[in-house]
Amino acid sequence: PAPAAPKRAPSLNLRHAALSSVPALEDAASELQMRVVTTESDSCHLYWVVGMEETATMLAKAKPHQRFGRFPGMLDLCGKVPFSRIMSQAQALAPERYRFWPESFSLPEEAPRLQEAFSDGSVRWVIVKPDKGSQGDGIFLARSWRDLESKSRFGSMGDALAQCYISRPLLMDGLKFDLRLYVLLTGPARGERGLRAFLCEEGLARFCTEPYSGPTSSSQLLRAFLTNYSLNKATPNFLKSEDALDPNGSKRALSVALEQLGSLGVDIDALMGKIRALVHATVVALEHAILDQCRTGARGGDPVNPAQLFQLVGFDVILDQDHEPYLLEINNSPSLSVDTPELLSEAELASPAAVASACRCKDFVQPHRHEPSPVDKHVKHVVLTGAL
Repeated sequence: PAPAAPKRAPSLNLRHAALSSVPALEDAASELQMRVVTTESDSCHLYWVVGMEETATMLAKAKPHQRFGRFPGMLDLCGKVPFSRIMSQAQALAPERYRFWPESFSLPEEAPRLQEAFSDGSVRWVIVKPDKGSQGDGIFLARSWRDLESKSRFGSMGDALAQCYISRPLLMDGLKFDLRLYVLLTGPARGERGLRAFLCEEGLARFCTEPYSGPTSSSQLLRAFLTNYSLNKATPNFLKSEDALDPNGSKRALSVALEQLGSLGVDIDALMGKIRALVHATVVALEHAILDQCRTGARGGDPVNPAQLFQLVGFDVILDQDHEPYLLEINNSPSLSVDTPELLSEAELASPAAVASACRCKDFVQPHRHEPSPVDKHVKHVVLTGAL
């Protein structure tokens, strides 16, 4: 008999992917010997998509074997206030299972409950985050209701979340840090009804750039309390990693940070068991809302088949001094960028040609350039090859 025709390589469509994620996705696709398509096409196997509108359009004419990288309604469900409502309801039903979720208050609707908690001393410090905020914008600490009122104006800020502050975080080298974990959500397998979740073995540890000494309402030391990369990257104390496994950078691979924690006496097996339980419980809490969005269609759209959907989600976790993990929030579209911005040197700023060719994107207001980040390239490669 004639030899079987060679199978065609699986194809990944990046036409509607975020531009900043394309290099990492192309790198992962190359590793997996997948064909990358960057034009409109209805014949690809996988579609990495930013918006639900594009996903809904493609799903209307999708073939059974095709998969699309967006669940309907996730942008709204991952908002700080809606997500807190879901987690708080789950915590009320199963307090022990959801002890990893810090007590939270949706503002302004739960302002009376928070005011009472401040008054009776059950809450001492909260961190306040605008519902639609990102990259640390608008975040502040408050130690009393009066302090909170003086710093916020709900009319102009809109909805916000006040979350009990983890005031005894685990430190490394005197610095506070958090963990960015990557979780792939997929639709139900054949014969099943629930979502599936896959926790990547690699991730990021993000460090503050100022020593931690306890909560303060002073905004001048916000970089000692907020681990957001977007806040810390422009500071003189931010340490750029020299290689993918650099143990001293302000952004490190999760595998490196876990090895360091192990040397400090943290039981890594026990910690990862708690983190896996945290991820599982969070997906269980979200599952009904996600599948309901698929059945009813997000924002009045047509129903979609969840079995054809997947999505990469970021989980932000912090550890306390007892090595207990706490979930701070989840991110609907975690950054897949593999570069880091660097401000121009004084010599470069003196050169009109260098200034004229410099980048002025939202990363920095000042003229800058983008350099490869070995840590991000390593981590995103592991994440995306596993996800794809």
